[in-house]
Amino acid sequence: MAITAFTSTAIIDATTIGTTVLTASTEGIAADAIGLGTTDDVTFNSIDSVDGSFSDSLVSKVGGSYKLYNLGTEGDADTEFGVIEWDGTTFEINVLATGTGTARLARYGAGSSYLQINNSNTLQIYRAGSIRCAFGSQNITIYKALLPSASGLDLGSTSKRFDYYGGNIDSTGTITFSALPTSDPASAGQLWNDSGTVKISAG
Repeated sequence: MAITAFTSTAIIDATTIGTTVLTASTEGIAADAIGLGTTDDVTFNSIDSVDGSFSDSLVSKVGGSYKLYNLGTEGDADTEFGVIEWDGTTFEINVLATGTGTARLARYGAGSSYLQINNSNTLQIYRAGSIRCAFGSQNITIYKALLPSASGLDLGSTSKRFDYYGGNIDSTGTITFSALPTSDPASAGQLWNDSGTVKISAG
């Protein structure tokens, strides 16, 4: 037999409605008493709980989000939390803060190998506990040798070239300088082409 819950302390004659009557002083107490069956379609404004376990999907509808707090809780002035949500048409996983809270490091991976976004919004790649690569706002920093997967791969192209600042050059192929100036550039150390002879400018 179904149970009807009333958020009232009034006494109601069960014989007039033909069902068992439960009286409760608050909505929460009534919800506690009736439970939630597998076929119930019940919507609560909010639920405060210590533990929860779901054997099926946990769904956040359009406009909702999942938040995990490290400091404070929803509505507090000072918070630190991770959030999973949609921002329009973009799916986002963020670490955010309010007030005196700090937007902490965001990390993906387990153990000593992981991706990490630090507080300067730099994406870092760690392997075996050591940083291997960092993508900053102005540059990409490599902490280990940068190797091609096979010999003969291009670095840059004829239309998109790198400026090179480096030390020794060890090459087993042809080195071609196709755009050397044809007169002394008056820049110390710069190469120039004097009618087929490569010279070094004295500045």
